[in-house]
Amino acid sequence: MELSDKEKNECIKRLLLSRFRILVKNGFFGTLLMSAQFGLLECETACTDGDKIYFDPKFLMRLSDEEIDFVMLHELLHIVLEHCSRGTSLNQYLFNISCDIVVNSTILERFSVKDCQVDGCPIMHTINFQEGRNFTAEEIYHMLTNFNSKPKHEQGSAINPPMDIQDNYGLGKSDHQFDDHSHWGEKKDDSSISEKWKNTLVKAAKASSNNKNAGNIPYNIKIIVEEITKPQIDWKTVLHDFVQEEICDYSFNPPDHRYEDSSFYLPDFNETEETVNDILFMVDTSGSMEPTQVSEVYYEIKSAIDQFNNHLKGYVGFFDTTVKFVSEFENSESFLKNIPEGGGGTDFHAVFDYIQKNMSDKNLTSIIIMSDGYASFPEEEVANGIPVLWVINNKETNPPFGKVIRIKSKVD
Repeated sequence: MELSDKEKNECIKRLLLSRFRILVKNGFFGTLLMSAQFGLLECETACTDGDKIYFDPKFLMRLSDEEIDFVMLHELLHIVLEHCSRGTSLNQYLFNISCDIVVNSTILERFSVKDCQVDGCPIMHTINFQEGRNFTAEEIYHMLTNFNSKPKHEQGSAINPPMDIQDNYGLGKSDHQFDDHSHWGEKKDDSSISEKWKNTLVKAAKASSNNKNAGNIPYNIKIIVEEITKPQIDWKTVLHDFVQEEICDYSFNPPDHRYEDSSFYLPDFNETEETVNDILFMVDTSGSMEPTQVSEVYYEIKSAIDQFNNHLKGYVGFFDTTVKFVSEFENSESFLKNIPEGGGGTDFHAVFDYIQKNMSDKNLTSIIIMSDGYASFPEEEVANGIPVLWVINNKETNPPFGKVIRIKSKVD
């Protein structure tokens, strides 16, 4: 189909307006869509290859605004839930239906569509009278498989609304669907796509948590975000042991006067809470740290605050060849206001230079540097006796001083 410039502009305008409407109605979905790329493609309806979202121009122009919004979100959720690369060993017809039930139910919880149809096609969203958003696509697939193994008189109406034409699986099939799954898998082996969307999900989740009007995170996406940001470190144990070994060992006669005025407090084991103050977290945001890796260490710090029930207080800074800024935090809320900055090379000397010039009056109890370690290390003397804990996301780099904890990067 050859489009005139006027027709192309009209199609683009409708897609941009759709993104704007969604951003206004639901900040979480809108934030995700800000990272999505759109295009026009003769595919009869709409489709995605796991990276971009495409609309057939004829299909686009016959949809209402609310139908465009629904299809836009439908394709977006296929991408972020990675449906395009899952279920390759399963029956594709059944798995496609399973994926559609999940995304449709997720969208309908937040966006209504007239008559529960798009372009005259019923929107499947339940299985065994249960909403699909409460399950993964694989779980629904197995429910459909079990359903179709039953005799006809026991099957009842598993999918709502019912579809018209019966196929070999005993499931209805409408005359046409409102999206095309035939382009799934065309972006195989492109790990950068997965990395991009993981980072986008974390950012959208963070924005949603800071904005009460942004909309709740859908169940299936929340699972992915929780997995991405799942803490790998038992911070209460690590910091307790680290401080006991590095600080308390100095508390015998003669006393270490560095800690006489320290606000670090470690109770005996009969107390119920620990208060940890004046710890400095420094996050490497250099070019060698992928955005998702920065998000991982960023959320490790948040998990440390959460594990201490907001009794962990101190400072967080971001650096590459220079320290971008250092900010004080007292709880998770104040910590999340800090936005990582960086992107250049890595210089650990810059961290210790900054501390000496700008934080010598802070009585820091420890310095925790979170990095990939791909830079030259300074001599131990630069720490001026402050205990240093390195959190490294690989097995290759070995800091010459301080303690080391290694976390596994989830980018790989």
